[in-house]
Amino acid sequence: PILKRKVQGTVDYVADGNSLGLFHASLCVSSVDPDGPARFLKRGDCLLSVDGQAYSLGTFLRSKLNDDPKRPKKITWLRNGIQMDNRIQFKKEIQLHPLAGDFPVWIQGFTLARQTMIPAQLTESQDRWTHGWFRAKTDVPREIEVTARSISGMFTGQVSPTQLGGPLTIFHLAGSAAEAGFDRFLRLMVLLSLSIGLFNLVPVPALDGGQILIASIEMVTRKPLPEKAQLVLHQIGVFLILALIIFALSNDAIRTWRLSNS
Repeated sequence: PILKRKVQGTVDYVADGNSLGLFHASLCVSSVDPDGPARFLKRGDCLLSVDGQAYSLGTFLRSKLNDDPKRPKKITWLRNGIQMDNRIQFKKEIQLHPLAGDFPVWIQGFTLARQTMIPAQLTESQDRWTHGWFRAKTDVPREIEVTARSISGMFTGQVSPTQLGGPLTIFHLAGSAAEAGFDRFLRLMVLLSLSIGLFNLVPVPALDGGQILIASIEMVTRKPLPEKAQLVLHQIGVFLILALIIFALSNDAIRTWRLSNS
């Protein structure tokens, strides 16, 4: 959130609230579960760092908290001008969602202040394109990292295969995003493009990642792979892709059944 009020003087666009000695609202605790993992926090506490890494925005701090949720983390916060720290261990629960199925949820036991939007006519400025470019430079790399971790998690077992969705899931999400607004729909399309692009780089024959792998092998051996070997690899790749499509469609069928009965 950006709070505007009349002040004397000007501040360069690149200067944020921290340069003025202010905390971003999204770093401050808005509610605490008295029986949760973060019961030592109080409403109004402002988080400073996680595992010694300082953050200026709640978005980045949440991302760090959600990274490897099984591992205890040391958080540092400010309360009435006094700096405090403690270790927090999130609580794991299994929840059932009609679209996503069974999935683990890590309970943090506290919430941070939400972003508050003000009417668009009050926020128009000459710097809105600069602000959009700045957000794109920070958000896109983060989404690429999250997507890459999700794809790699499918192969390492850290992400359940039941989270994989097919065309029916995409249609459902696109419809929900379109109802929420054009910005949500556009964001979903960007995320889908990133997912497809990164998945295409997986080193599986018949995908671009497989072609890169074969080209790398040929570059090292300094000779082309035999045509028979390439044919076998492509057949394996096509089989794996077809199996993946069938599995995704089966997940879609299960989700559709759950949605119809929810």
